[in-house]
Amino acid sequence: MHSTSDSPRPWYRESWAWFLLGILFLSFIVGGILLYFAATGKDTLVRDDYYKAGLAINEQLDKDRAARELGLNAVVEIGTDQTILIQLKGNAAFESPSFLKLQLIHPTLAGRDQDIRLMKQPDGRYLGVLHERISGNWHLDLRDPDEHWRLKGSQSLDLPARLLLEPVSRS
Repeated sequence: MHSTSDSPRPWYRESWAWFLLGILFLSFIVGGILLYFAATGKDTLVRDDYYKAGLAINEQLDKDRAARELGLNAVVEIGTDQTILIQLKGNAAFESPSFLKLQLIHPTLAGRDQDIRLMKQPDGRYLGVLHERISGNWHLDLRDPDEHWRLKGSQSLDLPARLLLEPVSRS
C-alpha cells in the first residue's frame, strides 16, 4: 500500500511554479508598458532633415562672419511683463533694419520654441512680446529680416532677464 505523501502534488500547488510564472507575467507587463512609451513618445531632439541641416552649416558660419565684420552685439532685456527690448549696436558700416527676428529655442522641447518679431522704436531699440511665459535654459538666435547675419546666446532665463548676444566666434 502506498502512502499519500509519496504521490506528487499538482503543479499549481507548487510555490516555485507560481514564482516562475510571476516573473514571466511581470516581464510581459513591463514590456508592454515600454512598448507603449516607445510607440507614443516623440523624440524632438532628432531632426528629420539632419543631412540638409549638416550641409547648411556653412551658411550659418557665413552669417556669424557677417555679424563679426559689422561689429554687432545686442543687449536683450526681458521684463516680467513678457516684453523684450533689444539694443543693437554695430560699427559705422551697419544700417539698422526696421525689424528683427528673435527665435527662443528650448533645448529639449521643440513645441515650446518661440519666433518673435521685434519692431524698431523711435529711440532705436527693438520691442517685442513673448507668446508665453518662459523660464529655465534657452538658446536665443537674433537675425535681420534678410538673414544676412545672426547673433546667438544661451542663458537660464528667469524673468526679468538681461543678456548679451554676440557673434559666434569660430577658430
